[in-house]
Amino acid sequence: MIRVRISQDAFDDIREASRFYDQLSPGLGKYFRKRISEDIECLSRNGPINPVIHGDIHRLLCNVFPFSIFYRSRSSWLEVIAILDLRRNPAWIREKLSRIR
Repeated sequence: MIRVRISQDAFDDIREASRFYDQLSPGLGKYFRKRISEDIECLSRNGPINPVIHGDIHRLLCNVFPFSIFYRSRSSWLEVIAILDLRRNPAWIREKLSRIR
């Protein structure tokens, strides 16, 4: 398994999305967090096999929710830098990714 580090920005993304889903239906936010955790676990098992979509940033499409996990491959680990809703404007997503260093 490959070590995965989750940035504070990515944790903030999870928290924001979880609140959104809990407003739609109580408990849905918890389900969202569980599914995202499973997707990140899959990432740690499979490594950086996903396409590079912006600079050196890879994208893993989430299985259940319309989100993607954006990450960078480091020498011996992966860094999750953002977890974003793909229903957002693509220009907004590109802008957010370009600001993350």
